Amino acid sequence: MRIIKDNPARLAIVHRPRILPAFFLGCALVLGVSLLVWFGELRLHKQIGIMSGIFLCALASALTATQSECRFDALSGQVSWIHRGVLSRSSGELPLQAIEGVRVETDRDAEGQSCRVVLATRHGRVPLTWHYSTIEPHMDIARAICRWLRLHGIEVPDP
Repeated sequence: MRIIKDNPARLAIVHRPRILPAFFLGCALVLGVSLLVWFGELRLHKQIGIMSGIFLCALASALTATQSECRFDALSGQVSWIHRGVLSRSSGELPLQAIEGVRVETDRDAEGQSCRVVLATRHGRVPLTWHYSTIEPHMDIARAICRWLRLHGIEVPDP
């Protein structure tokens, strides 16, 4: 997640995941090449197993490749977002005045702690990304959003 535009008129934030989708796609390619190389030597159940692995790796690549974009526009007084993936797409828009806060939401699982930035509005939570991550500058992004909103007269608490 990174800020691509930060000026008084507009704040634009994008998230284009590359590591996980590339990893899963690489796994699918390795499995595909190995299937081609050893196809004649493998029994049917092993061929089916490798083909299933290729499908699952390709699916995992598609599911982790969801791109997100969020734009805060002072001229229109709106915040808009779009999440684009291979298998899904969603978008929305709210008035800037509907934003009550910006938070860093945490998800703790067996592997540790992951986070994502969420807008708190009177209509509910609006996550800026679909998934949680451990490597993004979440707090820096949340603070930048708060600064931009305050510049436009919208008082939000610190994240």
